[in-house]
Amino acid sequence: MLDSKSISTPEATVRRPRLVRADSRLRNKWLAVVVFLGVVLTLLLWGLPSVQDRLVQLFSHDATENIFRLLIIFYSLFAILAIVLITVGMQLIQVAREIQQSNRFPAPGMRVMRDTWVIRGGRALLLSYLLMGIAAALIITGGIIPFYFHNLLVLLLASG
Repeated sequence: MLDSKSISTPEATVRRPRLVRADSRLRNKWLAVVVFLGVVLTLLLWGLPSVQDRLVQLFSHDATENIFRLLIIFYSLFAILAIVLITVGMQLIQVAREIQQSNRFPAPGMRVMRDTWVIRGGRALLLSYLLMGIAAALIITGGIIPFYFHNLLVLLLASG
């Protein structure tokens, strides 16, 4: 004899989740990442030549030695920033592919920072394409950062 709960009937529809609940640990991790990127962005603004000239004037006793110390600090911080941007870009590409394969956002098993309604179909695909574009921009930016600071170093060496 069959179990009545295992029989599939036309009236028994599979209930799909419509709301994905937030994960507080994920939210805290992203908050830490945003704070880190804010600090690095502030330091990036300090990398502008006009700001560096003011910093060198503050450390005026040996300007050439201090400017090289500043450049070493900037190079190390922006190498970390380049690695972070490229890694986040690659992660976004992976998320976008999961969205395309499942044809829904958030993909099955995906954690979210706030309660999120499930999006299906064309809107989910559009979101995956948008994520791919953002990922490409992050990867390109992460690749350009070393060249920017190399050119900045050459300009500072030529002027000093």
